[in-house]
Amino acid sequence: MLTRIKSTSINVEFKTHFIGKYGLLYLFGCELLVKNNSTLPITIVGKHWKIFSNHSMPDEIIGEGFNGTSPVIKPFETFKYESVLPIHTVFAYIEPQYNFSFRVNKRKQLLKIKAKRVNITPKAFLN
Repeated sequence: MLTRIKSTSINVEFKTHFIGKYGLLYLFGCELLVKNNSTLPITIVGKHWKIFSNHSMPDEIIGEGFNGTSPVIKPFETFKYESVLPIHTVFAYIEPQYNFSFRVNKRKQLLKIKAKRVNITPKAFLN
């Protein structure tokens, strides 16, 4: 499954794929690509993933940056992040949001980019 977000200066692409079942968990691979199309460096300062499944309340992954760091993406460069997402059900979707910062005239600006809902249920399970 794939979602793309385009702002005037930042492109975010979020992909998932089903890896397999491990015990009671379903494992999904997640790949994030962030392309900085601006002339300014940008910093990923946070992420907020809401994962909806059969449970009444969504699971949430909230954090600063990735793997404890806040990556700086230089102008016209791309950042790639991969991880594994364990979920208790195969029927799920995710709503990813990313927070970026950049400086304009020495002033720090913040930008939130929220993706559309991404269905991560493999097509094989939908038939």
